Amino acid sequence: TQPEEESFVTALVALSQKDAQDAVLRSGCYESQPLMKTCGTQCYSSADQASCSAKCLEGKGVRPSCASCLGRKIQCTVKNCLNFCAADANSPTCSSCVSRSCGSCNSEKSLTQPEEESFVTALVALSQKDAQPTVFP
Repeated sequence: TQPEEESFVTALVALSQKDAQDAVLRSGCYESQPLMKTCGTQCYSSADQASCSAKCLEGKGVRPSCASCLGRKIQCTVKNCLNFCAADANSPTCSSCVSRSCGSCNSEKSLTQPEEESFVTALVALSQKDAQPTVFP
């Protein structure tokens, strides 16, 4: 019937929005090496490399909380690991130095299952719930 279909659609929309929001909260920050290199290079001579890099990253679409963390990481990398990273930012010695000295902006990135699977699982559960026969007195 029409009300049951509307409630299913309404619940489906709410579920997809909540799942997308949860995925963003759990996903941490994506550390794009090309963006970090571009902004780090652009801000290399800045008195405040972290703020300069964060503003640069935000201008390229990185959300503010991630841009701030990545900006601090860029400044830390320049200060502590430049000797290891100048030749090859992807080398094991560079990665080791950055990890040891500067940490990661991805510490929250620990999804137990891909977001698509959690959405599908919830969708199936919701459809099964709505498929239960309604008993009228």
